[in-house]
Amino acid sequence: MTKADVELRALLAAATDDGRTPRETRFFFYGGEFIALAAAAGRAGYEVAFMHITAPEVGVKLTITTAVDEQTFTPLVEQMYAWQEEFGCDYDGWECDLTPSNWDIANRFREEFSRGATVTTYPDEWVLAEKSLSKPS
Repeated sequence: MTKADVELRALLAAATDDGRTPRETRFFFYGGEFIALAAAAGRAGYEVAFMHITAPEVGVKLTITTAVDEQTFTPLVEQMYAWQEEFGCDYDGWECDLTPSNWDIANRFREEFSRGATVTTYPDEWVLAEKSLSKPS
């Protein structure tokens, strides 16, 4: 587990999300042998989508429904780093949907934290991304 993984789970916990509820979770890779990576991930049960970022950079988004608590999630992140090594791709992190036990606390947390964090808002949900977790000074 990286520091960013630990920080993201701490942010989820602060928003009353213990990570045990399965939710859509996305992992991002760029470059390398992305077609071979996509094939391996597909065999492992991930939904695979190719992303064209900027020429010639191409990315792969892997999606799976899983819990993100430490016990469940640690082997998944370890697999991402193993694929990075095996296929020469750059592993760029993960993001997941928030599934809080208390939406009032979660919404207050979102209002306070979202100034400067990577938070993608959808009509009835919001997503914290692993990248850019530093709260502004």
